[in-house]
Amino acid sequence: DEFNKDGIAIVNQGGSMQEVFTGSPRMERIGGKYGLINENKELLNNVWYGCVEKEFNQYSYGFQTGDFRVNIGGKEIVAPYLDENTHKKEIERLVGENRNMIKYKYKKVEGGKWGIIYRNGKEKCPPIYNHIGYFRDGIAPVNQGGNIGGIFLDYGYGFAVDCFGGKWGFIDNHGKEVCNCKYDSVEFLQECWAINIGGMQSAPFDEYGQREIKTEGGKWGIINSEGKEICPPKYDYIGVFRDGFALVNIGGYNKRPWGFQGGRWGIIDSHGREITPCVNVERPQLPEVKNSRYRDWDDDLMLMDEIL
Repeated sequence: DEFNKDGIAIVNQGGSMQEVFTGSPRMERIGGKYGLINENKELLNNVWYGCVEKEFNQYSYGFQTGDFRVNIGGKEIVAPYLDENTHKKEIERLVGENRNMIKYKYKKVEGGKWGIIYRNGKEKCPPIYNHIGYFRDGIAPVNQGGNIGGIFLDYGYGFAVDCFGGKWGFIDNHGKEVCNCKYDSVEFLQECWAINIGGMQSAPFDEYGQREIKTEGGKWGIINSEGKEICPPKYDYIGVFRDGFALVNIGGYNKRPWGFQGGRWGIIDSHGREITPCVNVERPQLPEVKNSRYRDWDDDLMLMDEIL
């Protein structure tokens, strides 16, 4: 790999070029061991990793921070999206062109623990987590005990490798754990993080071969950028925030694909304060904000609100 501005580069020893397929075939280096070297070609910290990835600040549309995400004890493999032995029922349900999903295979790191190394080679976060998510609002979700698998959503999201199950917590931009792994699910809702207690995360396949992470049940609340609960988990639903406000529901249920229904609706702000109590049968309108940065995104936000 190329050297970064601090004179650090990723190297691989013992890996081989193998084909992966997530819509189209491509060759990637898989396996072996990874290290970080300086411009004198010296191995930093005298450590070899199971995987080293460049860290991104946001999930899909963000930018590289220059830091490195590292795995100790794991191994890179090429994994089938649909395994013929464990996903027989899912494969039988596929119809038409969706049967091409059988060909999908992707790079996955099996086992080990993840941490983060600063771009200058110093440790930012020790490798103690099953998964480290992407930083948003100054914090990133971390997981203990979860499962890693391929996720595929054909409506604009494409293929990704993600984590589900286990317990979730958060680290800050300095790698410090600001919230221990105690939540059953977490979601970023455009402006802040939502946390869930009592829910069950899973990643089922549908009849089209698509797979998404779902959280069934439990109660939702929100935390701030310091990892502190500013709204305890008490709602059955929290929608996407827009200009500091979001819909909440108590007593309703998620009826896919039509979204959350029933119960009583209210509104909270991004500080966790209840602006409108949950007494409305119909969804109330979010407050209008002058010069809203979402003015041109209203339709997209409503779609996201239905999906979550």
